Amino acid sequence: MGVRREYADSVPLTASALLAVFAGGLLGSAARFAVELGVTGVVGDSWPYGVLVVNLVGSFVLGFVVGRGFPRWPEWLRVGATTGFLGSFTTLSAISLDVAVPILRNGVSGFALMAPYAIGSIVVGVVVAWWGLRLGLSRAVDAT
Repeated sequence: MGVRREYADSVPLTASALLAVFAGGLLGSAARFAVELGVTGVVGDSWPYGVLVVNLVGSFVLGFVVGRGFPRWPEWLRVGATTGFLGSFTTLSAISLDVAVPILRNGVSGFALMAPYAIGSIVVGVVVAWWGLRLGLSRAVDAT
């Protein structure tokens, strides 16, 4: 189905696109770190509020950017802002957009189509993260 294909595949692999992804990724990961530290500094670390803020903001911004006039941007800026900056700022934004576009286009049928993807991405993602964590811990080398 390729929901993101309409805008992601339209960017050719060029040196300027790669540089934009690299620069965007550098800035996006630094922004994520700063936002998470800032939020945690204000509300504490009893729950991952910083991650929640990052994921919600990133999802909104990606949806807004794509919906507002994304094709008017130069290709290198498009890929640098989305794949680079927002991709390193939050991975949830890509999943959210993949689900939101078919819902916007097709209503309830779009939701029915994408609900398994959304649930699978989150639930299965947590399960495989747990599995990887357990496997990693079982293979951990004692640092002492």
